[in-house]
Amino acid sequence: MREYEITIKDSEQNEIVLGSLNEESTDIQSVVIKFETENKNVTKRANSISPKIIISGNIDNKNAEKMEEIFSWAFDVESKKLYRTVVIKIKLDNDKTRVYTFPEMFVVDYIGNYGIENQGFELHLNQNQGNVRKISASTV
Repeated sequence: MREYEITIKDSEQNEIVLGSLNEESTDIQSVVIKFETENKNVTKRANSISPKIIISGNIDNKNAEKMEEIFSWAFDVESKKLYRTVVIKIKLDNDKTRVYTFPEMFVVDYIGNYGIENQGFELHLNQNQGNVRKISASTV
């Protein structure tokens, strides 16, 4: 199983951390990062890219408080906490870690599944327009 650690930080430096690279965690099942072209007839990509992240994971007793914070962010309209920096760390097969930093992300959709056997979530994030050049990626 791939290891993930996702840190979501608001403008007041409050953090929500899901998963862990240092200890076993089942918070995160998958992370999808994609860059969609908004205008399909585009001839230049300068301002027509929309970064999106989809995070899927489990809801359990260990992360219940964190999930409450994610749920609250999903419908928050207060400008100070609406846009947040999302740092995604993914442990690679060669023991290196890929780190992606996305500033100014906001929640588009939050889906909570509270089924009898499986309880999980899916979080869809987009980046505030005009911040594409602030995205960073590195391997450490």
